[in-house]
Amino acid sequence: MGGVRSSLGLALTGVLLLAGCGHTGTNTDTSSGGAASTGATGTSSAGPAPGSKASRGQAATACARAIENSPTIAPSAKPHLVQICEKAASPDVATRRKAAREACVELVIAAHIPAGPSRERALAICNRP
Repeated sequence: MGGVRSSLGLALTGVLLLAGCGHTGTNTDTSSGGAASTGATGTSSAGPAPGSKASRGQAATACARAIENSPTIAPSAKPHLVQICEKAASPDVATRRKAAREACVELVIAAHIPAGPSRERALAICNRP
């Protein structure tokens, strides 16, 4: 189950970063090493400026790649999740946040968490502002 969580976590992290749900100036750590850390200033010496069109495009590509390469996400769920990655690259903050919530719910469903308190907690987290 740890592999499922890390794969789903990586995909969700990509969508959440696109959605602007996080904030700059903190270190980002992923178990797969797929995301780079940001420094204290929230900038990196390489790549486009955070939040720029190029940055959003790169993040959408990374998000889609993480989903496509995940062996734990059902093949039937992947096309919809990749579409969500594309929506999450929108310049509109509200659209990005909606995409993050949608991706979160889809990933909870894809994780096959049994009905009950664990699934309800996971869905509640998806719907947090």
